[in-house]
Amino acid sequence: MQMLTTASDKKLSAITCAISLALRQGRIMAGRLLQRITRVVLGTWFYLKHIAQLIRKQIGYGWLSLWETTTARVTFCH
Repeated sequence: MQMLTTASDKKLSAITCAISLALRQGRIMAGRLLQRITRVVLGTWFYLKHIAQLIRKQIGYGWLSLWETTTARVTFCH
């Protein structure tokens, strides 16, 4: 009976160890996946923010040059 208990304990211990290892690896993989997703999302956000700033700057310069041209014409004509 003692041998069965020991064998049973070893099997239980091996199963527990395997489950623990799988959960640990799963957490590591999930952590890496989360890091990758976060990096992609933040990278995309900063990239889009940079593009938006460039567009805003170009539109701003466009309006500024349009405004300068219009006021110069109005001033020159009057």
